[in-house]
Amino acid sequence: MNNTVLVTCGATVSFPRLVETVLDRSVTEKLKVLGYGRIVIQYGRGFSDTFLQLVEKHLGLFTEKKSCGIKVLDKIENLKVISVDGIEICGFEFSHDIEKLIANNIDLVISHAGTGSILDSLRVGKKLIVVVNDTLMDNHQQLIADKFEQQKLLWSVHANTEELLRALDRSENEELLKIDNTYNKQFEKLLYNVAID
Repeated sequence: MNNTVLVTCGATVSFPRLVETVLDRSVTEKLKVLGYGRIVIQYGRGFSDTFLQLVEKHLGLFTEKKSCGIKVLDKIENLKVISVDGIEICGFEFSHDIEKLIANNIDLVISHAGTGSILDSLRVGKKLIVVVNDTLMDNHQQLIADKFEQQKLLWSVHANTEELLRALDRSENEELLKIDNTYNKQFEKLLYNVAID
């Protein structure tokens, strides 16, 4: 169980349903079966106490640790590192080094469907499951997720355990297309097609 999954809610709007879905025992058990021993959760500003409450609600009593052993994370102020039920969970509000974290330490990303977070993962070629926040005023996250999924660049789901469990299975059995991580015409065309459709 050496693999690490990153769950990111983005920097602007918290997404409690995403965090709660990932912390559901059926999801954490599935992640362990798939070889993930660490879940890193970027939960957004002002969500720290709620995060700890959700861990306890879904997974029971936990032990706090001082470090998670990932340099880019260990320097984050107020990093929460928890050991519970055979898995390590590292939680934090925000990092300016999220793309570096993804590139060097993450095997799978489960993200809200914000364009910035999607692009951070696509640039570094990581497997990506996006979870649409359908509580937002318009439907832009669904539209974005659908377009990228049509391009076979990610798997798109809603914030519920059944869909996420199916996407985790897909992440083990299907291959996504990769895009070149430098600026190029293919990437420009992809963004243009997502924007105009």
